[in-house]
Amino acid sequence: MNNTGILCFRKHKNTQGWLDLASQEMTGHRAELLRMILVRTAIEQDSTGGLFGRLFGSGNGRHTSIGNTKVYSVRMPTVDITLIKNAATAKHMGISEWANNAIETWFQGFHPFYEKREQDPEGWLTDYTQKFLATFAEIQQVYAGKDITKVV
Repeated sequence: MNNTGILCFRKHKNTQGWLDLASQEMTGHRAELLRMILVRTAIEQDSTGGLFGRLFGSGNGRHTSIGNTKVYSVRMPTVDITLIKNAATAKHMGISEWANNAIETWFQGFHPFYEKREQDPEGWLTDYTQKFLATFAEIQQVYAGKDITKVV
């Protein structure tokens, strides 16, 4: 893969089960979901500063401890890695701390779908996957149309 790199960060071990469950219907499974969570959060942070700015604060958020964590790595385009690194830097955070917060924020949106699984045992995951992919595509499209001269 040309123009790709690997982004590594630490996250609590218990997260792996949630990521695996949520990504079952995605082509690239956990790696694809992680890439989309991180890119989406970086785009939303860069584009609005609103909700995510309040959630992430000025950089004194949750700290990732070394114990009981797992190292995650995701291969993605270097442009996405740069976007994520810039988002972390803008919040005065390291990549692991920023990614930790991004995944925690994602989980807050995923958990309500999971809680409804008993009401719709066959379709809840499909519903979640379709909505997540559609939202991600929309956010990317809006960001791609953004005037990049204002970003610099």
